[in-house]
Amino acid sequence: MVGMTGLAVGQSSPFEKSVPCGQNARPFPLKSELLSETQARLQWNPVPQSAQYHLVVRNAAIGSPVLFDTFLTDVQPVVQDLPLGQLLTWTVQAQCHQGSLSAWAHADTFAFPDPDFVCSDLLVDMRDGGAYRTVQMGSQCWFQQNLNHDLGEGVFGFSTGFNCNTPAKAGRFYNWTAGKGIDSLYAFEIYGSEGEQGACPVGWHLPTISEYDLLFSDTSITFTSVQIGGGSGFDVHLGGYMNTGERFTEVETSAFLITSSQSPYTDWRMMVYALDGRFTNSIERGEITKICRGSIRCLKD
Repeated sequence: MVGMTGLAVGQSSPFEKSVPCGQNARPFPLKSELLSETQARLQWNPVPQSAQYHLVVRNAAIGSPVLFDTFLTDVQPVVQDLPLGQLLTWTVQAQCHQGSLSAWAHADTFAFPDPDFVCSDLLVDMRDGGAYRTVQMGSQCWFQQNLNHDLGEGVFGFSTGFNCNTPAKAGRFYNWTAGKGIDSLYAFEIYGSEGEQGACPVGWHLPTISEYDLLFSDTSITFTSVQIGGGSGFDVHLGGYMNTGERFTEVETSAFLITSSQSPYTDWRMMVYALDGRFTNSIERGEITKICRGSIRCLKD
């Protein structure tokens, strides 16, 4: 079902302008916004001289049938009555007044949360509509992907200027105080508690070093098996980390998973688990400066 409550064709939008309707035009860019646990607003840039738009929504799995297919004049329609707990993909093209069709827009994805969530289901972050695969590792339920929620200060958004493959794998990079959701002054001072929700969604938290100890106490988890496609299910991406000079280090070689635990030896360092692909090809428990930025895997409360 779709609601017709957005901008009319020809009205301005918050997005950049498109070229006139024709084969070289493309509704751009697409944006998904969750309005509730069952409604989403799909938005795109108006294409000048278009008569209407062809909107298609399907399950993101390859070869999935179309779930929603309609023509409309609105560029901010609200959709509902779609499957819950599944990653959905959508795209749109413009039908021009002269009868020709524009190119299809590059697809976007969104998901609605599943009210009956169990570990291994898709977790939807209602703050921004981000969807994350989850995995049961022993007694713990983890994100199977790096967190990609933008908190502003202390967070480095993915940049295609760095060779980190794709944002879906790399996520964002967080320093210690951003990951914990505390004042940045604690980057150089003692902060006693750990295990906060921090940057994670409600019901999840930034893991402690002890919780990572439990995960990696499984002797079947190795440097190779813990990586994407390695068979453990945890699927770590070797995205490196951002050092104190705000430069990426060890990209495609190592990974640094930050914890909510402070170093027991100094006020200005945090505990991490690192996949060291430079020298030892091992999983190492260690510590780095709190203002460095690493990856976050959220753990279910």
